[in-house]
Amino acid sequence: MHWRNYVAQVDEMDCGVAALAMILKNYGSTTSLAYLRNIAKTSLEGTTALGLVKTAEKLGFETKAIQADMSLFEVQDLPLPFIVHVTKNGDLQHFYVVVKTSKTHVVIADPDPTVAVISMSKERFESEWSGVALFFAPKSEYKPVKQDKGSLWGFIPSLLKQRRLVINIVLAAVLITIISICGSYFLQAVIDTYIPNNMHSTLAVVAIGLIVFYTFQAIFTYAQNFLLAVLGQRLSIEIILGYIRHVFELPMSFFCHSADGGNCFEVYGCQ
Repeated sequence: MHWRNYVAQVDEMDCGVAALAMILKNYGSTTSLAYLRNIAKTSLEGTTALGLVKTAEKLGFETKAIQADMSLFEVQDLPLPFIVHVTKNGDLQHFYVVVKTSKTHVVIADPDPTVAVISMSKERFESEWSGVALFFAPKSEYKPVKQDKGSLWGFIPSLLKQRRLVINIVLAAVLITIISICGSYFLQAVIDTYIPNNMHSTLAVVAIGLIVFYTFQAIFTYAQNFLLAVLGQRLSIEIILGYIRHVFELPMSFFCHSADGGNCFEVYGCQ
């Protein structure tokens, strides 16, 4: 199943903030999990229901946490979506977002991307649900939070720094294309005109011209590949240095949240 507001967790500790991110997205906000994690004070054990409530209140929501049973789903006009606390697989403390209900089933959004959005029988849901439900409603002064997720346009400043390289690469590509087109016309002329009319002297000149053309094409191709490799190395260095600079500027709470080795894995993944 699919739900347009679905947000997947990054790791097991992010289920709470991922569930809250879905609620926020439903009301027009776009936030990163790191942003919510910092506000909710997520630890290695995850985020508490109280942490989610406090975070939502800071972002302009009215919240209500209740302890209920399955009779909750008999309420008319039940405000959806809302977050429920569950014990998954018998021992894992987890959060679901209830998206839709029917007489026999509950559609939930599980932050775990291997599960995502599924329809669950009420019997199974009841066996996992702790009875805790968190409801959210935007206050009158609520303003959606829009965080820039970044895009490919963010690489334009880096490319502009290497504009001489980029210009040379483009020129090489243009010259290679021109040589290929001219070579095709020459070959067509050789096959259609010079060979049938036994124009041997002209054919020799054209053959020499083709050899020169394709020699230059090989040189330009090599130069283009070399310049592309240099450009790739320079961009990689700039991106990795920016990433390392960003890591050093992160608050200590970020590393207290991350599982052992997780950050090292990400750094080595950049190489």
